[in-house]
Amino acid sequence: MPTKKPSGTIHYRPSQYEGKFVMEVVERISYMIDTLQKEWLNCIAQLEDQHPEESTLWRKVSQLIDDFTDENETLRQLLVHEVEEHVYWMEAGKTNAFDRLTLYRRPISIASSMQSYFFDEVKSVIMTSATLTVKDSFSFIKNTLGLPKENVNELKVESPFSYSKQAQLLVPSDFPDIKQEEEYIDALSEFISMLTSHVNGKMLVLFTSYDMLKKTYNQVKPQLEDLNYALLAQGVKGEQRTRLVKNFRKYERAILFGTSTFWEGIDLPGEDVRALIIVRLPFTPPNDPVYQAKANELTMRNENSFQKLAIPKAVLRFKQGFGRLIRTKDDRGLVYVLDKRLVEARYGNSFIRSLPEIPHTYTSTDEILSITSDFFEE
Repeated sequence: MPTKKPSGTIHYRPSQYEGKFVMEVVERISYMIDTLQKEWLNCIAQLEDQHPEESTLWRKVSQLIDDFTDENETLRQLLVHEVEEHVYWMEAGKTNAFDRLTLYRRPISIASSMQSYFFDEVKSVIMTSATLTVKDSFSFIKNTLGLPKENVNELKVESPFSYSKQAQLLVPSDFPDIKQEEEYIDALSEFISMLTSHVNGKMLVLFTSYDMLKKTYNQVKPQLEDLNYALLAQGVKGEQRTRLVKNFRKYERAILFGTSTFWEGIDLPGEDVRALIIVRLPFTPPNDPVYQAKANELTMRNENSFQKLAIPKAVLRFKQGFGRLIRTKDDRGLVYVLDKRLVEARYGNSFIRSLPEIPHTYTSTDEILSITSDFFEE
């Protein structure tokens, strides 16, 4: 039976009888669509003979019919033909309108496919990125991508940036627990407002939840208008990422709120970002279908899914977010992580060890504001 998740995700686990019934219905619909397609194509062929002057129109209609047939086959594959080592799920829209569902199928692991269809077929591959290691080890990314154990050369090159002089990592010790959402958003909104006069420039705020982003946006926006600060946010007004970044660059004093895609792939050097705020450590939601499937496999092998999967994935994401601040040798800025787990949790050291050598301070909000003022006055 369908089971609804808080995120709007539905995992469907039909009984044997229900599964057979669904398959029969889908097959019947597919047969009807195939029959309809043939009838339409026959009709178009006749119309082409009778009205050859409209040949362009008939080609377009034929293409639409072919596209419709392809979509029908995709739907049939998703609902009827289960592929091993894949996970299936459905998602409703943000309003949980179940008349608008998206169906997904994803491989639980891409390792075997990458090895068979890519690594085994080429002579050599060079893979380079600033976010390939966790605690100075390439093991997680090698296992994830299915890299063979032999004939793999590793090289970790030191960063050209002097992080010890260009940046600092600051963690407020008096922030509410991340699980106390209402109190946390109040503290976050107040912190952002107070920080504006100390930074006096542009800030990028990275969220892991669109819901928290929207709530913080609604709370902070009136305050920033009084402070003559522009506030831009992903998803609030429907603007695409490229447009948001372009508009953000136009202002001298502005704050950009982003989730997901803003953790990577955007380049804001120099004064485009003076301060980076990471709202919380970017762990994958535990009800994510692919994550659940991978975690279950590890558990079945008596391995710790949190240590083997959750932490490495979060560390790599954290490094990507961290990399939004220092983009050139001349950049200077501060990173604020508003999640005490970075310091207080035992696994927090995994995140810190995976960053370049950077001064980090765990202290009160008032002291952090003082450090901020001193940093930008230098």
